[in-house]
Amino acid sequence: MVLFDIRRDKSHAGFIHAVNRSLDAEPNHVYLNQHGYVCSPMWWEQFDQGELVIKTESGNVLWVGARLDGFNEEEYVIEFLSKDQSIVYDRTGYWADHPIQVGDQLSITLVNVELHFPTGNTTWVVDARGEWTPATETHTCD
Repeated sequence: MVLFDIRRDKSHAGFIHAVNRSLDAEPNHVYLNQHGYVCSPMWWEQFDQGELVIKTESGNVLWVGARLDGFNEEEYVIEFLSKDQSIVYDRTGYWADHPIQVGDQLSITLVNVELHFPTGNTTWVVDARGEWTPATETHTCD
């Protein structure tokens, strides 16, 4: 089941707008000239052709619910394990609309947008698509 797909929905519109504002601020517009604005036709064409830095994180859900963050404040998160790395998302917006549970499978397609400034590089990570597969229940006969 598709959780979000920025090609078809506006779930990340505010974030994409912030990334595109950063593209306008990059000296010499290196990324913008090469790939276009995030979600522009040029960008999607390059996405489809594999010319952007794209990776997929997928794995089983380890945790869903409230827990304390590093500042001893309660946060409501979804955590899943992908390639021996823990990935954590705040459970708001599109995540809260689905009954995701421990053991379910998540897959997130990410695109890196790397910008070069005189003070150093900035990388934005754009979540392009999220998919969820509920765990199948195993029934035994007693």
